[in-house]
Amino acid sequence: MTKKCECPKKNGEKCGAYAPTGKSVCIFHDPARKADCRRARRAGGLRRSRAVAVLPSATRDHPLGNPKEVSGLLADCINQLHRGELDTRVANAIGYVTSIHLRSLEQVSAETKGDPTSQLYAKRLFLPDWRREVIEGLQKKELEEKKHLRTGKPKP
Repeated sequence: MTKKCECPKKNGEKCGAYAPTGKSVCIFHDPARKADCRRARRAGGLRRSRAVAVLPSATRDHPLGNPKEVSGLLADCINQLHRGELDTRVANAIGYVTSIHLRSLEQVSAETKGDPTSQLYAKRLFLPDWRREVIEGLQKKELEEKKHLRTGKPKP
């Protein structure tokens, strides 16, 4: 059975971290590993204090009015990332934000068309599966009714 550390924390409670097999204290309270802990804390502090990755201010703006322009931005980012000119964190953020932007472009284009079917499609993108099925059923009924009105034939 694994043992828990018996050393007190600063607030007086027991540490509670698991101790390695054969020891009564965890790796953080082990006197033999004190130098390792100090090095790890220092490295963590240095890593946390490094500069935030940002693009240079001279980076040109991309027009993002349609999916083709968004694809152009993504292609540039992929190439910069491949060459090592772009930090992976920035590339991930750009990829995430552009996916949201593409979804909003789809919704706006569907809403501006004025077609009720495309408006339903835009709303359906953000719905769970069971609601999508309900909407698709309503769309089928609507299309059948329009078809019968155009042909003048009575419903079966």
